Amino acid sequence: MTQPALLDRFAATPVSAPQSSEALLRADVLRNLDALFNAVALEPGQEAWPSAANGSALDHVWRSCLNFGLPAWAGLALSPSRLRWLEDALTQAIRRFEPRLLPSPLTVSLRRVAAGGEGWSAGARLQVVILARMWLSGAPVPVSIVADLDADTRRAQLRLQSR
Repeated sequence: MTQPALLDRFAATPVSAPQSSEALLRADVLRNLDALFNAVALEPGQEAWPSAANGSALDHVWRSCLNFGLPAWAGLALSPSRLRWLEDALTQAIRRFEPRLLPSPLTVSLRRVAAGGEGWSAGARLQVVILARMWLSGAPVPVSIVADLDADTRRAQLRLQSR
């Protein structure tokens, strides 16, 4: 029997009995990644972070579900090195908080796209493509997810990409 996802365990609303259909699993993974991409994790050294976390005393808390989300990146100058940093941060967060996606192979690629577009501000936009596999009925199944990120507001919109 499948356990509820971490997000479902913290949600105030009860979830229905787990089902194993591929479409439902993909939708659930997409929903959890959407929550992850739209949450901000604290990093050691930030004002709200306990000063003891700057050492190793609270490293386990920093890596736990209490620090769910991505590092704050909105408003940063998006140089090539910053884009690589963000790709690495996205990959690490996905591996940490979405265990239904197999850690290998997990490919996260990030690219700039033209500004503007429906539902977006006139600021810079980024597109993230996530290629991974997830377990379904004892076999790995490919999944492809596209996330559109607004670099000014940090808002993310995710969708499944057809295979």
